[in-house]
Amino acid sequence: MLSSIVLCLALVAIVLLLVRARRKLIHTTLLPAWSWTLVAAVAPGCVELAGYVNQASQTSLEPWRYAAAILSLCPVVAQLGAKRPQHQPWNFIVVSLWGVLALPALENLVLQPGEALILSDARGYFLAGLLLIGPGNLLATRFTFAALVAIAAQVVLLLPYLPFSSVQPSSFGVTTATVMWLTAILFAYVTPQPPAASTWDRLWLDFRDQFGLLWGLRLQERVNTTAEQSGWNIELSWSGFVDRAEGKPLTDEQLSSIENLPHNVRGLLRRFCTQEWISERQPSGLQSDDLQA
Repeated sequence: MLSSIVLCLALVAIVLLLVRARRKLIHTTLLPAWSWTLVAAVAPGCVELAGYVNQASQTSLEPWRYAAAILSLCPVVAQLGAKRPQHQPWNFIVVSLWGVLALPALENLVLQPGEALILSDARGYFLAGLLLIGPGNLLATRFTFAALVAIAAQVVLLLPYLPFSSVQPSSFGVTTATVMWLTAILFAYVTPQPPAASTWDRLWLDFRDQFGLLWGLRLQERVNTTAEQSGWNIELSWSGFVDRAEGKPLTDEQLSSIENLPHNVRGLLRRFCTQEWISERQPSGLQSDDLQA
């Protein structure tokens, strides 16, 4: 009973916090990833509560628990496709991945109702591989600690389905994982923004932290390649724009004076976010007039 109350409270808090966080992503291509995060965080708890209300047996809950647990792998996969124009069609990739992983649950429900869910070792090792690339995409960003807690929540959820584990699925494990999801979201909320030497750096740091390691490194590579080809004496480091020779942070005036840099940065960012998102950060040289078209 107590576990169900804790689970209910955690689920309500997760929904409220994520709904509030949505407004920060509304002008980006991360809304699909946000939707998957919401579903992944609440689905296991909803399965447990439904089982508690219906007094379902542990065996009958197994396929539902498994199908809900593997949803935790979907948010990061959705994040990896967060680039225009494929960010919407990419959802079909995410759904397909979940469908392939959930196939044993469907087979159990249709062909082996009432029997224990059995996963092959090959499928278990595949889950373990996916687990390694999970929230790790947010490591080395502002949300590193939150990502580590989210990884731990994934491990708690998926451990019963890994071939080298003897842990059994349980309501306690789902409740623990849900509370850990809530903890990760709270850490994401309270972690302060890293200091920025310029408004250009604020634009970069916000992009890096929201889109993660993969897209951050990709944008960094594109900017630095263009800078080298154009002869600009700048470099985009993981912490912001610096002088290539001395490694010192650059000011707004120095960056805005570089010809074609605003156009280049704008073109790269518009694959991920809208004019409004860029204008909110108002980097020098990227004012609204420049952002038309």
